[in-house]
Amino acid sequence: MGFAWIETSNSTPSSNIPPPSFKGALSFNPSSTKAEIYALLTTIIVVPNNSAIDVFTDSLNMIQTFHKITNKSTSIRQKLKCKNHIAWRLIDTLIEKKGLTLRLHKVKAHSNDFWNDTADDLANMARQLPPIEINPTHLPGSLMTPLWASIAPIDRDIRKFGHNITDTYTFDQLLGNTGLSPIFDRFSISSIHWPLTQLWLHHNSTSDICSSTKSSYDAFKIKAFNHILPCGDVLIKHYPDLYPNQDIPCPFCSDLADSNEHLGLCTNLFPIINKTLQAHKIILQDLIDKYTDYDITFITSAINQFDLLKPLTSDNSSNHLIYLIIHQLIPQDLYNLTRSFTFNDKISRKIIWEFLLSFHEDIYSQIWPKHCSLLRAWERCNGITTNQKRNIKYNDKRRRRHQVSVNPPLNGSTSSTSPPAQARTYNRRRTNTTPSDGSPRLHVHPWFTTPPSNRPLSSPQLPMWLILCTCNFLHSSGWLSFIRHPTQLELDLDNFSSTCNFNFNFFSSSFSLPVFSTT
Repeated sequence: MGFAWIETSNSTPSSNIPPPSFKGALSFNPSSTKAEIYALLTTIIVVPNNSAIDVFTDSLNMIQTFHKITNKSTSIRQKLKCKNHIAWRLIDTLIEKKGLTLRLHKVKAHSNDFWNDTADDLANMARQLPPIEINPTHLPGSLMTPLWASIAPIDRDIRKFGHNITDTYTFDQLLGNTGLSPIFDRFSISSIHWPLTQLWLHHNSTSDICSSTKSSYDAFKIKAFNHILPCGDVLIKHYPDLYPNQDIPCPFCSDLADSNEHLGLCTNLFPIINKTLQAHKIILQDLIDKYTDYDITFITSAINQFDLLKPLTSDNSSNHLIYLIIHQLIPQDLYNLTRSFTFNDKISRKIIWEFLLSFHEDIYSQIWPKHCSLLRAWERCNGITTNQKRNIKYNDKRRRRHQVSVNPPLNGSTSSTSPPAQARTYNRRRTNTTPSDGSPRLHVHPWFTTPPSNRPLSSPQLPMWLILCTCNFLHSSGWLSFIRHPTQLELDLDNFSSTCNFNFNFFSSSFSLPVFSTT
């Protein structure tokens, strides 16, 4: 990204002599505000001591931050929480050392102002120049400068930066959960709106802050999301000695094995799901009409073309978006549809919340209680009772407690003489490792559209969260935007370590200012 400034005190648009100007480039977390800050910084560097400067800029954010940084009552803690605080601290130090007086004026962007447009043209030309970076070790009070991946200093709130890294790492670990593999076998990461999904999983639809009803509702959402509802696949895994060796048949169709993956996509449930979809097509239409001013005919036409609300059939059941809704995820297409009418995230979220609450209430009342009752009837026919399940859990706990008492851990760690975990627990069979169509499943992390190639042993195995955080550091926008719009950033995983050098000497190309001496 480029930046530029023009000195116009002795120049007019009609003069033939070009005024003094400067242009440069910057890197690492580029933004329009950072470009304005570096333009201000380089201006302060070249002006004589004890000067009075009038700066005209179209960045209101820079003006407000300038007044905050130069305010003597602003503590160093508050300054370090500002974005680009390294440049701001250098600006504040230079103003004090050089005895400058700065007055910042706001001008309207893209208002055909001659000098403002000329500066924009220079900034566009400067993008090909080598970037300018600041050596923060010469700033007053710089006891420590945090670096990211040995690339460049972190010039923003270190707590928020660390929180962002933690979020990326946690999300990467979540996507590696094998329980979510049925989702990624059908849909890509970008087809799910992850921020809204997170908010939906935390959404309290009850009137109580804490109650058994809320806990049960939240537990159902989390279990449906992770594919661990007490269906046949989970029951066989937890009670391998109680259930027969063969799969538990689906209570509705009795043709395929009962599993979390099969739940909601059983052909015998298509009439119920399609009836609910048809009813909620009208509900979504009324909600959009309620919160927007669009003509009802236009809304109806858009909803009729919406894939989520189209009937579920045997041909489209494998990739129908209703699978995401049933398992408590929010499709990106649902957000795009509502956002195209509201142009407001808050209103869009309100429409989606009302739609989902109504849909889940209808689909839950018609499917899950009946599924549980039919499954209990099948268990009674096979001589399986609730007391047997309870006794298995109780005996399992006693067995583990006895093993711990016989071989107590030393200093809080597991004893080397204690039996392996497999000897103290039941052998559990995984039943959700193959799709319902019978084809074998090879679980691949959803970051990869295809299984990754075999890399040489000498090549570093960089985790995806590190790559994503670094790409966010090198480019602009947040890491979630690259998930929703993957075409913005193409990741060459096999050659990433060679295209992005993690160990180059950052300070070799940076400039150092003698801020403690006067010129």
